[in-house]
Amino acid sequence: MPGKTDKVSNIILAYDGQDNSVFAIKQFAYLFKEWGDITTTLVTVNHDSSNHIRENRNVKDLVERHFRNLNYKVMHGDTIPQLEAFVKSCE
Repeated sequence: MPGKTDKVSNIILAYDGQDNSVFAIKQFAYLFKEWGDITTTLVTVNHDSSNHIRENRNVKDLVERHFRNLNYKVMHGDTIPQLEAFVKSCE
């Protein structure tokens, strides 16, 4: 464990429409309950031109229950390059 840690100021949750993503987000929310007021962005990458979050009813209910300062980001294209670019833009 490092002697000094940085304060978390931004949370990025990646969601791909799968149940595993919902489970991971749920576990994160339970482990870090005290981070509910931190700016949080739910990010998804669609391979088509849709601006909708896939299979969203479960994940939207979940994140809105646990994160009070929530944003949604829908991107298009290849998942890994899009996620990497988004994370870099948040630094």
